[in-house]
Amino acid sequence: MIFTLVWSILGLGCGTGEPAIEGEFVQSELLVQFDDTLSSAERKQVLKEYGFTEVARLDRIGVSHLDLGGEGVAVALRRMRRDHRLSFAEPNYVAHAVGAPNDPYFSEQWNLDRVGALEAWSTTRGQGTIVAVLDTGVEPGGTDGIHGLLEGRDFIYGREMYDTYGHGTHVAGTVAQNTDNGKGAAGLAPGASVLPVKVLGDNGSGSVSSIARGVEWAADEGADVITMSLGWWGHSRTMAEAVKYAHDQGVVVVAAAGNEDTGALNYPAALPEVISVGATTQGDRLSSFTNWSADLDIVAPGVDILQETTSRRGFYFSAWSGTSMATPHVAAVAALVKSVGIKDPVVVREILHQSARDLGDAGHDEYFGHGILDANAAVQLALERGGDVPETPSEEELPEEEPEEETPEDENPEEEPESDEGSPVISDVEWGSADGDFWFSWTTNEPATTDLYFDQWGWYTDWSMSLEHYRELNSSAGTEYTVWVSSEDADGNITHDGPYEIVVE
Repeated sequence: MIFTLVWSILGLGCGTGEPAIEGEFVQSELLVQFDDTLSSAERKQVLKEYGFTEVARLDRIGVSHLDLGGEGVAVALRRMRRDHRLSFAEPNYVAHAVGAPNDPYFSEQWNLDRVGALEAWSTTRGQGTIVAVLDTGVEPGGTDGIHGLLEGRDFIYGREMYDTYGHGTHVAGTVAQNTDNGKGAAGLAPGASVLPVKVLGDNGSGSVSSIARGVEWAADEGADVITMSLGWWGHSRTMAEAVKYAHDQGVVVVAAAGNEDTGALNYPAALPEVISVGATTQGDRLSSFTNWSADLDIVAPGVDILQETTSRRGFYFSAWSGTSMATPHVAAVAALVKSVGIKDPVVVREILHQSARDLGDAGHDEYFGHGILDANAAVQLALERGGDVPETPSEEELPEEEPEEETPEDENPEEEPESDEGSPVISDVEWGSADGDFWFSWTTNEPATTDLYFDQWGWYTDWSMSLEHYRELNSSAGTEYTVWVSSEDADGNITHDGPYEIVVE
């Protein structure tokens, strides 16, 4: 009876042709249990008849691990299915860690493992929530792309959404990079939708008025979480009012502590309604750059965080560091908590505090706040506080995503991009270094801006228009850089030149 049931499940007892076997299994291997009346010598004789080899034996349960010597699993099962000397035979199925995505860069995302992403995903992936990313914008498309990317708003230029600076796209990736799609990297709340709000310009800067308008608009658009990887020194009543408005609307507001390695928080992180986030290293130490304070809420991974981002040269994957990179981790977990039904931002904040894994001095301290973010502990505590496991939305309930666009070949960061017709011509590129500092110079045939792009740092831009271009930067001897030279004329035509591999002397 057992023998018949097993083969019915495997689809081997129905008709002719190749047996149907469900699931992934090891080729040319089987797991077989012999009838318990057979002696060791008799088992060896059976294997000899089939031409198979016993690789190992599980003595407690009487199962042999067989090497089929190159014979296919389905063929071997057909041969063995009627053998009365066997209790059962089955494929050696391949198992995977529960919830582990197939994104090729996932193994390099130490930060997701550190905050317990896989364990949290067994309960929720943030489905049904909206995270507003207030930043330099979020570039649609890419080789991987952002899950549930909604139609956002540009409060700087009033144009269609784009991000040539790359900061906002990187931040959005940590929140909800498309996950388990066999491409690129993963996001921490891969079921959430991202609402892009451009409040910083293409040079990475923006005014409080734009940011406050973005906060107000995102709250009105139904955002569950607002994340701001930005900051400044100086209290702003306008910003305080905007944040309070969003908080009163039920929005969880998260912001970066700042990167000055000082005992005070940037604004808006210093505002009472905002969850302030510091940055830690892979070894759970405080990063060398993060700000700290007695008012710090929590810390999260913020060093060498790998995501897809973009520049004027197109999409690429890069590991960035900063409290900007730590902040979206907390925003993503806030989305996970909200997705199980905890709506009050005060309660969400309490859950993040209470579930954090303590670092530094026992309890809350000025360097690590309440500790390092723990996604799974937060989700489980949210369930204890009255939440419920969310249902996976049906296809028609999913938010409409921006169509993914293939990255044009000339935007491949590994190749030198071609210049557009009418673009300025770059010539006479020279560079040198001494005493740990280095310089670049080049000329253009028409007035253009001065841009240097460092694969390690991003853009260094001088918006003045000129024919002769010179940039001097501080560094340290022995540092290696990959540098692109770029210039843009008054009509927006862009030329790139490079890459240049540099070792500073």
